[in-house]
Amino acid sequence: MEARSPSSAPAATTSTVAPGAAAAPGPAAPTAGELPAPGFVSLGMVVLDEIRFPDGRVLRDVAGGSGFYSTLGARLAVPQEDAETMCCLVVAGDDFPASVVEQIEAWGVTALVQQVEGRLSTRGLLAYEDDVFGKKTFRYTTEPLRPSVDELPEYLHRASVIHTLAAPEDVKGQAATLFGDGHGQRLAGHPLFAWEPSPLHCEGAWKDHLDAGHHVNVLSPNDKEVVKMMTPPAEEGPWNRSLVESAAALISDEESCQRDPERRRRWTTVVRCGEYGCLTIPRSSAPVWLPPYHDVGSDKVVDPTGAGNAFLGAFAVAYKKTDDAVLASAYGAVAASFVIEQTGPPRREVVDGRELWNGAEFAKRLEAYQAKARTWDTSAVSCQFRNNSAKAERKELFQWDP
Repeated sequence: MEARSPSSAPAATTSTVAPGAAAAPGPAAPTAGELPAPGFVSLGMVVLDEIRFPDGRVLRDVAGGSGFYSTLGARLAVPQEDAETMCCLVVAGDDFPASVVEQIEAWGVTALVQQVEGRLSTRGLLAYEDDVFGKKTFRYTTEPLRPSVDELPEYLHRASVIHTLAAPEDVKGQAATLFGDGHGQRLAGHPLFAWEPSPLHCEGAWKDHLDAGHHVNVLSPNDKEVVKMMTPPAEEGPWNRSLVESAAALISDEESCQRDPERRRRWTTVVRCGEYGCLTIPRSSAPVWLPPYHDVGSDKVVDPTGAGNAFLGAFAVAYKKTDDAVLASAYGAVAASFVIEQTGPPRREVVDGRELWNGAEFAKRLEAYQAKARTWDTSAVSCQFRNNSAKAERKELFQWDP
């Protein structure tokens, strides 16, 4: 779990661990600057959690954080042959376990470790207060080590997808550093910049997020975060679909689109709603609700920690490849489905050349999800949104053919 945006980090030495290489953090690797631009990198943190359950069980050194889980989601969404192009950036203290780097490396991705000498690794305490993993508390037990854009090797600036968890002002600064004028990510060949808002900077801040949205390609809060942005604050109560839609419209540049029917939204908004699915607001087509992979009450759901981060990682790499926000949402939902089936990441194995996660192929699960979504009522979006596009009927879901 991760609660705040990245800021400056102490100077660090960097080592790169490609699949099959030694996993322990160490001195700078001389070849790091020669590496090709990755397909994905996250500016989120990798956090070592102590997890406490209501029944008294305690798990220690459980890897988590938005950097860890968004990279996992991105990895789930690509085939084995592209795994090494996914980069997991780890800002590690002296005590960072080599076993966690090995765990990341086992996905087939490239681990980039920035070791900060004389500091403890980022650690947190996550306590669940009920058996359904609903109510929980989190606090850092060490001072967080956050990735800094200023400390990134130059080749990471050219990644196909860059994910971040940040406050509005921070994301604008990151965009300026990464893309020069802050809008370079919109140019052909530049990275897709996917923004996960910092939970601590959401309250009453829809205007700040609307303003910062102009600096990203994808803006993706969860349902609680987007409702928290509203002013005046929404009254507490049961989950309210209409309220989520109203809040999402505020941060989606919808007011400008209503004034000009021919205008395209400047960015794609995806609101991740857990057991209620997701609300996807593409740049130039009608918003749609899509279901979760696992139905409410499914005994497959064990622990939702990290599922939202994984959703966005998978969404971002699929969106970069297909330019289809609805199809990318399907990738996100399927990635999240693997993450919630256990505490920690899913089990990976290769059987007869087929890559399996928790015993299932990602592509097969994606096909099953697409079939489910086609029977879902995707049209019930409130009048908060115009019916984009006025000139064309809404196309069938998932038309893209990989």
